[in-house]
Amino acid sequence: MALAAEVIDRALSTGQQWLAAEDVARVLVAYGIPVCAQRVVSDVEEAALAGAELGYPLAVKLAAGGRHKTEIGAVRVGVSDEAALRAAFVEVSAVAAVDALDDRSTPVLVQPMAPPGIEMIIGAVQHDRFGPVVMVGAGGMLGDLRTGPLLVGYRGAAMVSRDALCDLVVRAAALADGLPDVAELDLNPVICRGRDLVVVDARIRVVAAAPRPDPLLRKLE
Repeated sequence: MALAAEVIDRALSTGQQWLAAEDVARVLVAYGIPVCAQRVVSDVEEAALAGAELGYPLAVKLAAGGRHKTEIGAVRVGVSDEAALRAAFVEVSAVAAVDALDDRSTPVLVQPMAPPGIEMIIGAVQHDRFGPVVMVGAGGMLGDLRTGPLLVGYRGAAMVSRDALCDLVVRAAALADGLPDVAELDLNPVICRGRDLVVVDARIRVVAAAPRPDPLLRKLE
């Protein structure tokens, strides 16, 4: 937990709002949230080394925080070999340059492709009256979600452990409660297969927190 707090404090001291990919992973791992293996690279040679280490197929995406990477076309999936990896690195870097995300070299994230599974979304925000609030998928209890039937083996698919998913939700809640300067937490998607859950993409935005609401008032609400 102390490591996560250090990451947040460092971001606040430099005026950084969206954490970079490595810092997001550090915060999540500190709270026991399973994160997909990843390497952040700055050129095609580093990307090739990362591909050899992680194994193919791979996903290649921007490492910078902020906007959803799919919205700006900064994601390539199913990268099958080194030649395709080199091309994907160039394409993703070019998207960043066109979108003017950064006037410096833009780091790129390389990850092994996660096995197919049920995709869920878990998020958290700091509410000015209620304190930390956690969201799962479309909202509601797990069994009431539109994706609820998918969790219990819909049409022969593998069942997803609700205990494991609930544990992950609790960990996200603990993160939001323990780090009030985390204004926004977005785990999307979380790939779920049985008891195996892994966060494939995540964003964390930090803002100096206002005083927390009185706990009694939160209960009364």
